[in-house]
Amino acid sequence: MNCNLSDNQKSIKIMLVGEGGQGVQTIAKLLAKAAFAKDYHTSYIPNFGTEQRGGISIAFLQVACEEIVSPKFVDPNVFIILSSRDINRTLRYITKNTTVIYDKYLVKKEIVEKLKKQSPTVVGVDAFELATEKLSERSLNILILGILIGFVDCTLIEKITEIMDKKFQKYYDKKPELKKLNHEALTLGLNLTTA
Repeated sequence: MNCNLSDNQKSIKIMLVGEGGQGVQTIAKLLAKAAFAKDYHTSYIPNFGTEQRGGISIAFLQVACEEIVSPKFVDPNVFIILSSRDINRTLRYITKNTTVIYDKYLVKKEIVEKLKKQSPTVVGVDAFELATEKLSERSLNILILGILIGFVDCTLIEKITEIMDKKFQKYYDKKPELKKLNHEALTLGLNLTTA
């Protein structure tokens, strides 16, 4: 197998934290399916409460060149946070080796300070602002997915687009402009990572 993980890694562990309805689980599922289709080993573990909208939603995702021995982990390489809610539940996962990406609009400043105490690599992105100004608020999760592609393997964009288009076809049928917006969001997110 030809392994294209960024920075010649053998595996990458990603933790996504947000609120129900933000598409955290959708992001993780799409990336896991695309990576698996490109012969990576993948694991995806959802974690969310009984509240679907507004409750905390966490996704544990691994993409690897070799067999994944343990799907659950406590030391993500990448930690993406899209909500200030219940942060104390997830802070323990961040290490000095974790790259933390937070949305500047959705995550409060006091939470960012807590994140900076856990990791020296904390990066704010304007994903929500870009999505709402250039695309649609509903494009936020796809923009974040584009960012993740840059961490995992840029060549996944075609497979993710294919899987995404199939998954969202019923929405595209009702609102055809959504397809173009999602494609733009994916590319915009990838460009944020690779720029």
